[in-house]
Amino acid sequence: MLATLPEVEKDAMLKLSLTGHAQQVESKLNHLLLTWRRDQPSGAMPAMPRRKVADLHRLAASAGEVRKKQAAIQRKKAEAERQAKRETYLRTLAADFNRCWRNAEKRAERGIASAYDEIKRSLVELSDAYALCATRADFDRRLAKFMARHAKRSALVRRLIEAGLWQKSQSGK
Repeated sequence: MLATLPEVEKDAMLKLSLTGHAQQVESKLNHLLLTWRRDQPSGAMPAMPRRKVADLHRLAASAGEVRKKQAAIQRKKAEAERQAKRETYLRTLAADFNRCWRNAEKRAERGIASAYDEIKRSLVELSDAYALCATRADFDRRLAKFMARHAKRSALVRRLIEAGLWQKSQSGK
């Protein structure tokens, strides 16, 4: 509709708009639009067929399935990225198992609950690193050595039992 207006008329409306007479321009454009619509043949624009509620429900269900699939793909991608980062981290631990065990020894000697919590977390990660880069048997041997020195620290033993790293029968209780 605007493309059919002469340049002179468009320029005049622009000047009116810039000089603070925007309401006049709006009124003129509304009038032109109504006239243009009235002059259009009724069959010029194909009317969209009315959709049934059942069709809308099917479309909504279909869109919901698409969203679910996309969300599942995103979750899998995020999980794969998280797993790759975790594996990289575990490999850095595996690069120096001895340092990790020394750190656990130092924390255990502090004899405080927060240190025991740190030990539990680090030994769980260390166990995973051994599973990835060595063997569970190697981890169990090192853990047995560690526990031989710290088996009397009942709070530590309890935490390691809760984490599934140690068993009551191993602690002599």
